[in-house]
Amino acid sequence: MENKKQKNEIGDERKNNNVANFDSQTEYNQSYINDLAIIKRHGSTVPAYIPKKFIDQFYFYDNGATIKLYIYINNVWRETSLS
Repeated sequence: MENKKQKNEIGDERKNNNVANFDSQTEYNQSYINDLAIIKRHGSTVPAYIPKKFIDQFYFYDNGATIKLYIYINNVWRETSLS
């Protein structure tokens, strides 16, 4: 009974900290797989946000003439041109 109470307290703590609560490692892994299956962020402006999820660290820039891939590394957006 004590273990169940401890698990609920951990779950409550996760909810309060806005951290996703997963019942198993499989669900946790599936959330990353689902993120990879969706359309990636793209636009015609340079990214200026701080990513909250791993998948948000990638941003495609396309202004009609130039295509770039931005990657958020070490708290800075880095870019590379695509052809």
